Amino acid sequence: MHRHHRSLTDNRIFMKALPAAAGIVCTILCTLIFSALAYFILEDIRFTRLFNTLSLCAGGAAGGYVCGKYSRHNGLAGGALCGLEIYAAMTAASLAVTGDLPETGKLLFLAASGAAGGICGVNSPHPGP
Repeated sequence: MHRHHRSLTDNRIFMKALPAAAGIVCTILCTLIFSALAYFILEDIRFTRLFNTLSLCAGGAAGGYVCGKYSRHNGLAGGALCGLEIYAAMTAASLAVTGDLPETGKLLFLAASGAAGGICGVNSPHPGP
């Protein structure tokens, strides 16, 4: 008789937190890379707003892609929801550190890029058994 071991992908809470965590990590990494680029190579802060927007979009797309890759359906809604989760985490961090709310435009960037990433994730090949 075989035992049936549950996979981590069967855990709903884990599968909601994993894509958001992937998006947050991607956003932080992109922010660090763009900060180093602006400081060491460009030696100018003119492009800071652009780099921040690109970091948010990359994080939203990465989170949406992971969400779509493992859920295999509803990529648009799942990716947008993942972008909303990333925005909620960013809002909590912003309130804790500065006491201010982030701009609502960031929510739109995260939701749109998350939705696009979710669509790409659903339409990509399945990650194995």
